[in-house]
Amino acid sequence: MDYAVILQARMGSTRTPGKVGRKIIGKAMLNHQIQRLLKNEIVNIVVATSNNSNDLEVVQIAEDLGIEVFRGDENDVLKRYYETAKRYNINNIIRVCGDDPLIDPECIYSLINEHKANSVDYINASHRNGWIYGTTAELISFDCLKYAHKKAFSEIEREHVNPFIRNYRNFSKVLISPKDKRLIRPDIYLTVDFPEDFEVIRQIIEYFDKGNIAHTYSQYQLIELYDSGKISLINKHLHKGFLE
Repeated sequence: MDYAVILQARMGSTRTPGKVGRKIIGKAMLNHQIQRLLKNEIVNIVVATSNNSNDLEVVQIAEDLGIEVFRGDENDVLKRYYETAKRYNINNIIRVCGDDPLIDPECIYSLINEHKANSVDYINASHRNGWIYGTTAELISFDCLKYAHKKAFSEIEREHVNPFIRNYRNFSKVLISPKDKRLIRPDIYLTVDFPEDFEVIRQIIEYFDKGNIAHTYSQYQLIELYDSGKISLINKHLHKGFLE
């Protein structure tokens, strides 16, 4: 595959254990995330989870939706990504985190289009002038990922996919931003780190579900809802998002 999403997800979490399996409208948070991708015609997806027995639930959620699963090292996420990409012959990896159920499919399309026009090692849409925190992704070429897997040794470089890649000077890199500046909102934080974050996500998905667009709403509609006062932003005191 020239381009595919590798979605990292596992049940283990210090701050919010089992969050990817927590239910919203009767379905796991991970189920909603995958459906958002599928219903926006992003079909090349592999869920990369761990060999831990707790992650059998992650496997089941993915397989129920017809999604391929790779199981690897729980703590060496860089290795898990590399082995997933190698197993499925993915030339360019779109990295998506299970903490981000509101991923914007348009961000993924923008990453792919940028790479087709500018074949660099790494494209980052996750920054202050990029997509909203928790709706974004990044693109990593397989050769770049392979080199990082071979050369990265520190604990933080193994636990996370991108620190070595972002810091290595010889990789070619590009930052991308939404074309419409109204979509650049560094003040919004929509990653699920804490229980309060999950509650905000739950409110958003439930709101859009009432309009039968739980997985197909646009980024404009998301921002409009966020600013409307119709949901309780109980997590706002916990984060500064990209403002830091």
